[in-house]
Amino acid sequence: MFFRRLNIHIAVNLFFVMGTAMLLLNAVVIHVEKNLLLKSEFSKAAMLTAGIENLLISACASGSQISPSALTPYLEGMLAASPFSVLSVTDSQGQDFWFSAKPDTPHRELRQVTEEMMHTGRRVIRFTGITWGVFWKQKRDMLIAFPVLYGQERIAGIALVMPLHSVYQPLRHSQIILVTYILVNLFVLTVAGSWRLAGILRRPMNRLAKRAEEFKEEDDILFLSEAEGSEFSQVSKALNRMLCRISSGKEELKHTIRSLEKANRDLKKAQNDIIRAEKLASVGRLAAGIAHEIGNPIAIVMGYLELLRQPDIAGEEKTDFIRRTESEVSRINAIIRQLLDFSRPSDGSRSEAPVHGILEDTVAMFRFQPRMSDIGISLSLCANPDTVKADPSQLRQIFLNLMMNAADAVASSGKEDPGRIIVSTCTEMIEKQTGQPISMLRIEFQDNGAGIAEKDMENIFEPFYTTKEPGKGTGLGLSVCYMIIEALGGTIRAESLEGKGTSMIIHLPLYAENRNAENGVPKESHDCGKDTKTTAHY
Repeated sequence: MFFRRLNIHIAVNLFFVMGTAMLLLNAVVIHVEKNLLLKSEFSKAAMLTAGIENLLISACASGSQISPSALTPYLEGMLAASPFSVLSVTDSQGQDFWFSAKPDTPHRELRQVTEEMMHTGRRVIRFTGITWGVFWKQKRDMLIAFPVLYGQERIAGIALVMPLHSVYQPLRHSQIILVTYILVNLFVLTVAGSWRLAGILRRPMNRLAKRAEEFKEEDDILFLSEAEGSEFSQVSKALNRMLCRISSGKEELKHTIRSLEKANRDLKKAQNDIIRAEKLASVGRLAAGIAHEIGNPIAIVMGYLELLRQPDIAGEEKTDFIRRTESEVSRINAIIRQLLDFSRPSDGSRSEAPVHGILEDTVAMFRFQPRMSDIGISLSLCANPDTVKADPSQLRQIFLNLMMNAADAVASSGKEDPGRIIVSTCTEMIEKQTGQPISMLRIEFQDNGAGIAEKDMENIFEPFYTTKEPGKGTGLGLSVCYMIIEALGGTIRAESLEGKGTSMIIHLPLYAENRNAENGVPKESHDCGKDTKTTAHY
C-alpha cells in the first residue's frame, strides 16, 4: 500500500527519468572526451613525425645519404619520450628503412596501413585490437601512417602504433567522478523534485479528496480549486458537473423506485385479488356440492321435529329424537364451518404449517361432494417431517384445487373402472442451482382420469387456459397454484398420459430440515417409499 502512494510514484519516476537523462549525458561526455584525447594523441604523433620528416627532407635536399645507424640514437630517443610502441620508417619503395617495436606489435595491420599510405600518398588512420575501455570493450591500438613528400615526390613513409591505454585510463578516472556526481545529483534532485511536485499535485488532490469526503447533498458548491484555469480547476469543474448529473439521476432513480414500489404493490394486490377470486370460485363449487349434502340432514331434522310435536310420544323416544336431531345439526355445523374456514380471507402471513394435517382436513371436507360418491381417495402420507413455511389457507387452496381437477378428470373420463385419487407425500434431496442439496417435501396428487393431451401440457399453468366446458372452470386454478408455490420457493409440474391419468407433483422446502441445516444440525432423510404413517382410505 505504501508503494502505491502518489509521492512514491513521483519520486520513482523522477529518479528514473533524471537517471536516464544523466546516463545519456554521461555517454555523450565520455564520447566527446575520448575524441579530444584521441586528437591530442594524434597531435603528438604529428609532432613526432614532423621532426623525422624535416630530417629526411634536409638530407634529400643536400643530396646526402642518411644511414639507419645514424638515425638510430635520434629515433630511439624520440620513441622513448613518446607514448608510441612502434615507429617504422620506410623508403620510397615501401621497404623498411628503420623499425623499432615493443612486444605484442600488430605487424600485419601495420604493414597494411603502410602499404595503403604508400599507395594513396595520403595519411591513413586505423584502429585495431580489443581491450577494456570504460564500461565496455574498445579498440586497443591506433595505427597512423604519414607520407614524407619532397615537392610532389614521396620519398619515405612513417608509421606509428599508439596504445590507447593512456586514453582510457583518464576516462575511467573521470567516469568515477561523473558517476559520483550523478548519484549525488539524483538524490538531491529526486528529493527536491518530489517535494515540489507533491506541492503542485498531491496537496490539491488531497484537498479534492477531503472536499469529497465532507460533501453533503445540500451543498451548492462542491469542488473549488485555488488556481483558476489550471488542470485542477478543470478537474474540479468536471467533478461538479458529474455530481450534478449524479444528483439529477439520483432524483430520477428515487422517482423510478417509488414507481416500481407502487407497481409492485399493485401487482401484489392484483395477485391477491386473483387468488381471492379463484378461492371464491372454489368455494362456490364446494357450496354447490355441500348444499346437497346438507339437504339430507335438514330433512332428517325436520322429520324428528315433526315427530316431537306428537303428544303421545314417550319420554325415552323424545330424548332419542332430540339426541339424533343434535347429531344431524352438529353434522351440518361441521360442514358449514369447514367451508367458512376455507373461504375466510387470509392475511398472507407465513407460519409453520404441517402439511399432513392440512391434507387430511381438505380431503375430509371434499368427501361431502356428490361427485365423490363413486371416487375413492387414498392418503399415503410418508413424509417425516412434513412442516413447511407457508400460509395454511393458501396450502388448502392449492390442495382443494388439485383435488377438484382430479375429480373432474375422473368424472369426465367415461371409464367403467372405479375412479380413484391417491394423495402421497415423501421427502427428497434436490440439488439447487448453486450445487447445494436441499431437503424438499414431495406432494403428489394422482388420478386415473382422462389425462391431459400432449399439446395442452405446455399451457396448463397459463392464466385463463382451460380445457373444460364453458361455465365449468375459470382457467385460473393451476396458474394460481403455480404462483403460490413459486412464491414459497417450490415447484409444481404435471406428468400425464392421455387416457391413463395425471399426476401433479409439488416440491416445497421443508422448514424444520432447512433450519437445522442452517444451525449445523445434520439432516435425516426420509426417502419416498419409506412408510412412516398409516395409509388412510375414504
